[in-house]
Amino acid sequence: METKLSVIIPVYNAQAFLEKCIESVLTQSFTDFELILVNDGSVDASGQICNSFAAKDHRVNVIHQKNQGVSNARNNGLNNACGQYVAFIDSDDWVEPDFFQAYFDELKNNPTQLMYQGFTNDFHDRVSYLHLPHKRYRDESITEALYEVEFRECLGGACNKLFEKKIIEENKIRFDPQISYGEDKIFTLQYCLNINSITLLDCCYYHYNRAQDTSLSNTHHSSKKLEILLEIEHKLFNRINEKYFNEKFLKAINGRYVSFSKYALISMYRPTENRDKSDRLNLLKKIHRFMNSNVFDTSFDRDVPKVGGFLIGLKSDWGLKLMMSVRYRFNKIYLLFRSERTK
Repeated sequence: METKLSVIIPVYNAQAFLEKCIESVLTQSFTDFELILVNDGSVDASGQICNSFAAKDHRVNVIHQKNQGVSNARNNGLNNACGQYVAFIDSDDWVEPDFFQAYFDELKNNPTQLMYQGFTNDFHDRVSYLHLPHKRYRDESITEALYEVEFRECLGGACNKLFEKKIIEENKIRFDPQISYGEDKIFTLQYCLNINSITLLDCCYYHYNRAQDTSLSNTHHSSKKLEILLEIEHKLFNRINEKYFNEKFLKAINGRYVSFSKYALISMYRPTENRDKSDRLNLLKKIHRFMNSNVFDTSFDRDVPKVGGFLIGLKSDWGLKLMMSVRYRFNKIYLLFRSERTK
């Protein structure tokens, strides 16, 4: 039976957070939805928790599958969704009671094909908020919306958005199961290339569980993951440049590409990374090939930290290896040098 909204939650070994997540959905002020829980082969009590909620609430539909990854789990949810709209929630996150109502209040007077909210980051020792301006965008102006969300680093991620199911199905948009990192950003990009309206909301009702998170610059991020992010930014740049041309938006992607390049290089030369010279040279060539292409705009340079620009400007493996050796072996000296150079 068709409902207004399908809420899809992929679940894998999430017993510590799952009850809070599901309860936050089932106690929403907006009630015309189905909740699809896709248990992706969990080996803890997650499957039983899903079943117990389904037994108590007719809106809950549980799908049990062998472990295939988050992309397959979300796709399985989409294949079984009956709603006019689709929302995704991660099983360790939670939403405030008016999360869905905020979307549908806006839709009453402003039909739109994609909606964003800001969000709340719940760290173990603090809370932070990412606010978006309350704005509506149509046709060519949607690149301004894409700039707003890319500049704030929330273009990707599937969870603070409301998608129209018809657009997903008509354009055969799915999460790529071959990609284990950044697949949600590619999904959102494919969706954005098939719409002509976006609305941003200024509420922050979605809560990301960031208790275990670290920043991109943290040394625990592998260079492999950062290389994937580089590929995503490259694809994003080219696809948007093909369909639209918006200098401000492309500049935002430029800056993000430089940031990811810097972090990828730092991680690549980490002593524990064990990447061989050919891997390092291939990454260097890939970065410089893109930065020397005719679509790359160097006008962003003044907005990029000097150390980042210097790192990316180095074209020799030995030069980067020497600098990273200094960074990791003599970190205090490196930090002092960096602070003096950036004053």
